[in-house]
Amino acid sequence: MKICKNLSFSLKFTLLSKKGDFGLAFILSNEDLLKSSKGTYHFMAPETFNEQKIEKGISGKLADIWSLGVTLYAFIFLVLPFYEKNLVTLINSIKGKRLENTKFTSS
Repeated sequence: MKICKNLSFSLKFTLLSKKGDFGLAFILSNEDLLKSSKGTYHFMAPETFNEQKIEKGISGKLADIWSLGVTLYAFIFLVLPFYEKNLVTLINSIKGKRLENTKFTSS
């Protein structure tokens, strides 16, 4: 497993500039499993909050797909799918909340 530090990207538009910073990234082979988790809680996959699963190892690729889904949701609906002011409530929400339809989707 290789570690990349300070991998960043920038997207520039005429009136809007978004910047992202991946403070710590791992380059994994197909067999590598993550034994720890770091990142912004709002984007972390549910299994990253389960200590037993972390000890056994979780798929970094699946966790990345979850994070990408959260990012796409935020881009489309302009809100995070999981947002709570209290960290414990946020984690419980990520682990078990069912997303409701937004005003942009049909019932």
